[in-house]
Amino acid sequence: MSATHAAQDLGIETLESGDGHCKCELTVAQRHLNRQGAGHGGILFTLADSAMAIAANSGSAIAVASQASINYLAAAKLGDRLVATASHGGGLGKSRIFDVTVVNQDGELLALFRGTTITIGQK
Repeated sequence: MSATHAAQDLGIETLESGDGHCKCELTVAQRHLNRQGAGHGGILFTLADSAMAIAANSGSAIAVASQASINYLAAAKLGDRLVATASHGGGLGKSRIFDVTVVNQDGELLALFRGTTITIGQK
């Protein structure tokens, strides 16, 4: 499964996905920076959210996000290669929880994201 059109337009690419997990990447470009010259928080959120969405829909389920939060730990910089890794962390019924880490090319942890999805159907 690939990223949505919106994510692709931002430069997000899927590295791998399947069975409740996903890795996506993004190289931080000028258009991704905030006024202070760091990677905009919304870009990190979108990268992590995209990884969760792909992981949640990697099996037979059709799932949508119902909640998500992120903790920013360090700033992304121009040229950084960011990787978001999503993994299924549990759930009950139609709800599933996903944890996503966002790291740079040096393995530095930039953000922790946790989201909940709801299964709305089957493929």
